[in-house]
Amino acid sequence: MISSLSKASLCGGICLALMACGGGSTSGGSAGGGSNGGGANTGPVIGAAGYEYKGLDTTQNATLPLGGSAIRNGPTGLDTTTVSGSMDRPTGQLVISDPNHQLTDMDGVNTQGVATGTDGTTFTTRNDTALGGYEYLTVGNLDYVTANGSTSAVVVIGAVTQPVDMPITGQATYQGSAVVDEFSPNCQCRHVGSSTVVADFGTGIVNVTMGDFTSTSGTTALPVTQNFDTIILADMSINGTGFSGNTVITQLNGTTVTLYGSGATSSVNGTFYGLDHAGNPDEVGGVFLVDGNGAVMGVFVAD
Repeated sequence: MISSLSKASLCGGICLALMACGGGSTSGGSAGGGSNGGGANTGPVIGAAGYEYKGLDTTQNATLPLGGSAIRNGPTGLDTTTVSGSMDRPTGQLVISDPNHQLTDMDGVNTQGVATGTDGTTFTTRNDTALGGYEYLTVGNLDYVTANGSTSAVVVIGAVTQPVDMPITGQATYQGSAVVDEFSPNCQCRHVGSSTVVADFGTGIVNVTMGDFTSTSGTTALPVTQNFDTIILADMSINGTGFSGNTVITQLNGTTVTLYGSGATSSVNGTFYGLDHAGNPDEVGGVFLVDGNGAVMGVFVAD
C-alpha cells in the first residue's frame, strides 16, 4: 500500500486543485438537480417537514446542518471517511468534524477563505473554475495535528438533503466535474474532466462515470500519456443522505486496466445536498480512493 505518501504529496497533487473550490457561489453551477428539471422555479425550496433549504452563501438567520466526505492522509496512511458539522448564519460560526477531530471557528471563513479553530486546525476554500460554483456544497482542505501526528484531508462538505426529503422512487442524473490525482511509477499526474452521477432512488444504487480527462504531469504541467481515460464508481448503496461502495473501475479505450496490483483496496463516499423543486436532491459530491502499488484519488461534484 502507498501509506507512506507524505502530507506534502497529497496536498501537492489533489489539494492544489481542490483547495480552490468555491464556497457556495451560484455563478458556476446550474440551478437544478441534473436532468430532473428542478431549476425551473426560483422561489424558496421547502421540504416535506417544512424545512426551508438555504445555500451556503445565505445571509438569512439559519443554522445549516453540514455533511460530506473526505480523503485523509494521516499517520496510518490514506483513507476515505465521512464528515459532519454545522454553519450558523449570520455569525458564520463553522463546525467541521471527522471521526478523529473537530474544527470550531466562531466567526467562520475569513476573507482569505480560511477558517481556523482554537487549536490551529484550518479549513481552506477558494473559488475554482473546475469544481466551484455550487449552491449547497464546497470543497476545501482540512489540516490538523493530533497526538499521533498531522493529518491533511480533502473535504467535500455542504448543506445536506434532509433524510425525510430523500426520494424512494425514480431516478436523477447529475452532470459536473471531477479532479483526479494519480501516483504511479510512471505518472504523478492530474486529470481534470467531467462526471456523470446516476442515482436510482428506487433501487438505492448510485453509479458515477468520470472521463473526458485533460491529463498533465504534476511536476511539469505538460500533457502526459494516459494510463486510463475513464473511471467508474459502480453499484454504490444509498444510506440516508449519503452513499458508499468499494468498486472503482479504471478503463483505457473501453478496456478495464488494473494499475495498482491485485491487492489494491478501493473506497468511495458521497453525499446528496440541497433540494430542487422537483423533490430531488439538488447537488451531489464525493471522494474516491484506490490504494495499492501506487494510488489514484479524486473528487467529483455535480448538479
